[in-house]
Amino acid sequence: MRKFVLFVFIVGCMPLLSAQTDSLWRDSTLEVCGEWEVRRIEPAKKMTFGAFLNNLTLPFELGCAYSPKAGQTNPGFYTRTGLEYRSYKTVGWCVAAEFDAYTRWYNEVEQSLTNISKGRDWTMDLLVGGGYRFPLVKNLKEYLKRPEYNNKWSLGFTLFAGASCLTLENVTPVEGKDTYNVNIIDTWVPSAKFTCSLEYSINYAISIYTTVGYLQHFIKTPIQKDLVGDLINTIGISFFFR
Repeated sequence: MRKFVLFVFIVGCMPLLSAQTDSLWRDSTLEVCGEWEVRRIEPAKKMTFGAFLNNLTLPFELGCAYSPKAGQTNPGFYTRTGLEYRSYKTVGWCVAAEFDAYTRWYNEVEQSLTNISKGRDWTMDLLVGGGYRFPLVKNLKEYLKRPEYNNKWSLGFTLFAGASCLTLENVTPVEGKDTYNVNIIDTWVPSAKFTCSLEYSINYAISIYTTVGYLQHFIKTPIQKDLVGDLINTIGISFFFR
């Protein structure tokens, strides 16, 4: 039964992933250039709820995060989910909110606020921000005057701000007993992140991309020697609404 439901779901989603329509993200016009048909992006005559949904995308990323001076020996596993609104799919400004989660191993001689010198920390980031996406074309100036609808490659830059929560375990001995208490320490600090992503649009519904980024905490966390931030490398996929 489960296999049958999965099969029906996949078959039902195929038209969504392969169909083409003229009302995606923004209005478009069709012109003939020699033997080629070129679809150009035009400003929408009005903003409707359907047009708003067409500009939303759900990004999902997997990768690693590494803090050069946090004492860790290996990069940590990193995931990012969020919601992003784009003016166009492959060109123009965007705004986004995201939730990041990652875990790292650390190995320090002394710790602030905790007596654990070796272990794993869990971190989550709640961030909002915006940026701009440039199409990878030969003549960017001319392209921005009349952008093509089906451009494939783009380069995006985003800047985020928000807060990060670092979770550690603090182990303390119980006086007079051969037992220990384990307390969870949650440390919230303000943070910011800058990313650069190279994206390829498979079709109107799906894009894949790779991202490099830098996340900076503005207050030292318990396992940080100083305010050096995290280097982030990910690969991701975006699912667009229709």
